[in-house]
Amino acid sequence: MSNNLFVPQSTLDAWSDAGIVEVTAEALTIVAEKRTYRLTPAVRFLRVEGQASDPHGLLLRVKTEAALKQMGAEHLLTSVILGDVAYTVTPGFLAVAGSR
Repeated sequence: MSNNLFVPQSTLDAWSDAGIVEVTAEALTIVAEKRTYRLTPAVRFLRVEGQASDPHGLLLRVKTEAALKQMGAEHLLTSVILGDVAYTVTPGFLAVAGSR
């Protein structure tokens, strides 16, 4: 079982505003538990735009920015373009437990 967790940017902002977490450039710490997660920019694929199928098999998957670049995908805000296919994504971070 993986210790990775996708955290949408909006959730991270809400947790930070509420004092639940402390965030640095590369880490998130849950204040009450003093548990730290390494953060890597990532997106979660929500839907394919203008097509009935997902030719790349990305729906509901999480990909890091580095993985997107390696795939040749272009990411801008809530969109990712891969080849001729446009996806709507949720921007956020992949949080990896137990590391800084």
